[in-house]
Amino acid sequence: MAFCVFLLTLLFPVAQAQGLPSCESPAQAADTLLALLQANDYRPKEAAACLNLSPEAQAKGPKLATQLKEVLDARGYYIKVAELPGPDEVIPADLNSFILVDAEPVIYLERVDDRWLWSSDTVRAIPELHAQTFSGFGSWVRNVLPASFLSPLVGPLKPWQFVVFALLLLAAFLGALLVNLVLRNWLLRLVKSWGLAIDEQTFERTRGPVRALVFCAIFLVGISEMALPVQASVVLLFMTRVALAGIAVVIGLRWTDVFAGVFKQRAAQTETRMDDQLVPLLARLVKFVVAATALVFVLSNLGIDVGGLIAGLGIGGIAIAFGAQDTVANLFGSITIFADRPFQVGDWVRIGNVEGAVEDVGFRSTRIRAVSSSLVTVPNRTVAGAEIDNLGQRSARRTSTTLGLTYGTDRLRLQAFIDGVTQVINAHPATLPGPIVELKDFGASSLDVMVVFSMRAPDYAAECRFRGQIYMTFIALGETLEVDFAFPSQSLYLESTPERPLQGKQGLTAGVLQARIDALAPLPDPGQDG
Repeated sequence: MAFCVFLLTLLFPVAQAQGLPSCESPAQAADTLLALLQANDYRPKEAAACLNLSPEAQAKGPKLATQLKEVLDARGYYIKVAELPGPDEVIPADLNSFILVDAEPVIYLERVDDRWLWSSDTVRAIPELHAQTFSGFGSWVRNVLPASFLSPLVGPLKPWQFVVFALLLLAAFLGALLVNLVLRNWLLRLVKSWGLAIDEQTFERTRGPVRALVFCAIFLVGISEMALPVQASVVLLFMTRVALAGIAVVIGLRWTDVFAGVFKQRAAQTETRMDDQLVPLLARLVKFVVAATALVFVLSNLGIDVGGLIAGLGIGGIAIAFGAQDTVANLFGSITIFADRPFQVGDWVRIGNVEGAVEDVGFRSTRIRAVSSSLVTVPNRTVAGAEIDNLGQRSARRTSTTLGLTYGTDRLRLQAFIDGVTQVINAHPATLPGPIVELKDFGASSLDVMVVFSMRAPDYAAECRFRGQIYMTFIALGETLEVDFAFPSQSLYLESTPERPLQGKQGLTAGVLQARIDALAPLPDPGQDG
């Protein structure tokens, strides 16, 4: 700590009083107070020369000047005296004040006749600002320690400041430990008593950042109690606030994951899957807001006018609008998807040339797991404007196939196989009544049996599973009936050889042939089922 403060005093030059106190210009008025209250040049009575004191407050001038300097140092209000108008600069007659601290507009210089003084409003506000800045802990430590602890030890630092620093670290550590016990032993049980099923592993990941947040918060509050030089206060306050912002972002992201897990479980218990895809989208939105808020906080502590920055971005709004056309279109596309609900997460869809299961719907795109297991990302503006075939919302899923049997299958086995296939389909719990199983065609190498049936399935995976079960039963049926399934083939027949000459067929008259036709079983009536 001492080494850091020593380096900071080198980086930030300390104001040095030039001659006697002077209030002729804003720069001289500010320099009189700041330079005459340094550790190596401590003259509080002369430092109060440029305070606009009422007659009643004249006796309190040195004390008020000292308190004002302590407030400026402890809060890290570094006043750049060199940037204020000096005695050789002309100040417009209508300019009667200079605000020195943007964060505290009450601290300003005002023109009184031909002099520049710390304003009467500033003087009146000093006691309240001092009380708000210091809790009295640092003063108590100074009072209880021996006088030797009040003398400079390393540069401007004194031993009592090291004592306050050590006590501050101890208080921050104990505070973080207490919060950790509360999180582990009380908050988790309380949340579970509300019936919320929290992932304990995710919850455990939040405890470390919360401890760090409490530690940094206590340290931030206690920095003023060390009464450090303004150079050290500026850097320590900035570093601590940035650390707080970073830790707050981590906490926000991890607690978002905790509650997102809770809401995912709740969403899984509902009939609709709309909330299943809405929860991750809202979680991303919350994370974005948390990160953006932290960024604004850090920029503000860097002294950047965030409002002016946003206004400046407005000047280039047209260019940004042209550059962000696709982003805006995708955003409105996501709104359209959630409003119209053409599909839900898990549905099997066909969007243009893309077919697969919907895995995620985001702000910019929709991710679809294709049949090939590849992940296809489709911009939401394309999804919103495309024709969407939601195969997952079908009330029944139709299946059509052809079973080829060898030409060696006799008529009785063929009919038995057709009847058996019909029975197999009707016996499956997922199929609907009324399957169609008929001899369709005489193929090039098979007797083709047409099979058409419908079934109910919650998703594409179940449809494939049910269809596979039915087809496996078809194979078992063929084995049972000793029916062979055909495959593309060609047979070559030799009608005669020298060893087996061609035998002529018995000559038959037309009457005999017609008698044989009449002996066949009559065809069923087309008007009857069967």
